[in-house]
Amino acid sequence: MELHGAWFGVKINTVANWERLLAAANNGDEHALGYIAFLNSKYQRPECARSQGITTLIKGYSAFAGTHKGALREYKQKLARLKQQALEEATTVLAQAQPQQSSASGARNLLFEGVDSSDDYISQSPPSYSILLPGIPESIEGSTMM
Repeated sequence: MELHGAWFGVKINTVANWERLLAAANNGDEHALGYIAFLNSKYQRPECARSQGITTLIKGYSAFAGTHKGALREYKQKLARLKQQALEEATTVLAQAQPQQSSASGARNLLFEGVDSSDDYISQSPPSYSILLPGIPESIEGSTMM
């Protein structure tokens, strides 16, 4: 991962693992600093099992954060930019995956799953209860629209 470099996925099982990561961050390794912030955030949840190394990291995080305020602020800004970029990319992919619709063709607006469209009720009605809509020829009044 771009934010954590070579530290990404490194297990911090022992206090010695934590001390090695801490030393790298204290010596200016921005990836180590970011990984510490990530691990602290990840393991703050009570349901996450914590190794001795992670427990020590969490106990020492406040002091660590106090001495690295500026670098942690930069890390969080970089993280926010990457999240925004990922969101924009996902939105673009979704927009490209949806079929193109023309308002001139009378196509319905797509709604998210679980949201009803008012014309869904009409298309699901039995033919005897169909409603004649303006602009729809009478010859298809009784047919089921999909």
